[in-house]
Amino acid sequence: MTEFDRLLRWYCADRLDERLRQACGHWILLTALGLDPTQGGLPGGVVLSTALHHGSAPVVFALPEAPFAVVVFGLWQPPTAEDTASAAEPLDPLQRDHWRFWVVSSRHLHPERRTIGLNPLIRAHGEGWSPNDAAEQLEAFMVQNPSEA
Repeated sequence: MTEFDRLLRWYCADRLDERLRQACGHWILLTALGLDPTQGGLPGGVVLSTALHHGSAPVVFALPEAPFAVVVFGLWQPPTAEDTASAAEPLDPLQRDHWRFWVVSSRHLHPERRTIGLNPLIRAHGEGWSPNDAAEQLEAFMVQNPSEA
């Protein structure tokens, strides 16, 4: 392990931190789109909102206030202690198989709402996609709606 890796493990000791989760969601989505996360952000008109599903707390996604064409909702569902081989292993928010994404046009979101819960999101838009499938959905949206993206 490099010194930088040790620094990150120390600095980001709280693997459930919201800023770390949001950054990991961006990283995963950008790489699934074939983009280099170090070279820029999401395409214009696209915003990402992430949430954590850990324990029994309700899952709620924030909705952005700025104009946007599409929201990608990213849900990180880390494994529980029963799911992991070793409870001593740190949680890894970059493990892609613990993420689900939804690609939702702004036309399908109520303009006055500031949040959406996980259950209403699933009822309206299904179980979500893996990162690669979500990237395909987002690319298809951008092709079908070039003026919005």
